[in-house]
Amino acid sequence: RSDFGLKQYIPAVSDEIALTISTEAWADK
Repeated sequence: RSDFGLKQYIPAVSDEIALTISTEAWADK
């Protein structure tokens, strides 16, 4: 059960990190 929750949680965190990185990269330009 906790393993399932982790699999739901990690992709959301990865998306947020990717969004932050792309936003910072855009701001640097």
